[in-house]
Amino acid sequence: MILSILNLAFTFWLSVYFGLFVSIGLVILTVNIWARMQKNPTIFLSKISQKMILRLQIGFFFAVLLIITLCNMTLIWQGNIYFGFGLMLFGVFHIAYKYYTKKETFDRISK
Repeated sequence: MILSILNLAFTFWLSVYFGLFVSIGLVILTVNIWARMQKNPTIFLSKISQKMILRLQIGFFFAVLLIITLCNMTLIWQGNIYFGFGLMLFGVFHIAYKYYTKKETFDRISK
């Protein structure tokens, strides 16, 4: 029983941090592609705000986490939707926790 709970907690933790890692890569790739499509990439890169990158990061994180959740539901949890909801809620809790613990940094970025 304890081993299965620890396995579930480790799966949640690994899924969230893998989602963060992939979403950072997607943000870098997206900004790089957008810059290459512009006539003058240096002007475009200077116009990008931190707020836009933060919103893009959070959007990519939840999209990647949803894909990871669907993969976990079909491959690991045999279609158990409750674990999928739990993983998505854990992702929301993780982002909310990071926001409230580092609120000054997020407020500085949001301006």
